[in-house]
Amino acid sequence: MRKCILGFVCSLVMVGFILGPTQTIDAQVLRQIGHDKTVYLTFDDGPSKRYTPQILDILSAKHVPATFFVLGFRVREFPTIARRLVVEGHEIGNHGYQHDFLPEKTAAWVAQDVKRTDGTIHQVTGSYPKYYRPPGGLITDNEAKSIVSLGHPVILWTVDSEDWKANSADKIIHHVMDQIQPGAVILMHDGVSNSRYTVEALPKIIDALRARGYHFARLPQSL
Repeated sequence: MRKCILGFVCSLVMVGFILGPTQTIDAQVLRQIGHDKTVYLTFDDGPSKRYTPQILDILSAKHVPATFFVLGFRVREFPTIARRLVVEGHEIGNHGYQHDFLPEKTAAWVAQDVKRTDGTIHQVTGSYPKYYRPPGGLITDNEAKSIVSLGHPVILWTVDSEDWKANSADKIIHHVMDQIQPGAVILMHDGVSNSRYTVEALPKIIDALRARGYHFARLPQSL
């Protein structure tokens, strides 16, 4: 489940592991983007009616762009919030239609799920997602190659905030600040019950990272 990118200028050099310590992957599965003092906030499992608007308010007030890996059924359920993501300049990524884990599914099912989610996102927001993130970070080599063939680089993360299981904002802040490094892709959630702690932690994380000289960006539009 882990993947590293050592370079990002004209080409990507891939090392690391996925689903096992001896299984390398050749498909375009990314975790880290570059080595400068840019970091990438990413939010999974939304949009949610309660937490996504609060997170968007914080990002707007702080002038911070982010990438949201959305679920297709939630885009359909909360179209106004999904459109707000695009209107306010954030990136939308494909996180599957209902958060089903890919290794439990056939190749045909995976392709259909990606296309269904793409279609829903485009129908609701007018935008097609560039990146794909597998639910749970679980993906095999063949699945990744299939998804890349559909036009989606697969992106995981380097920093897990562990907000999905946190019982306080302080724990989220600690997990992020303890792991941060240039080019980091930070995993957070706007669509789980513990996102209430994410909302509390987010402005403090932004301020702390800026104090260390980091700046924020959406995931790159070209590779």
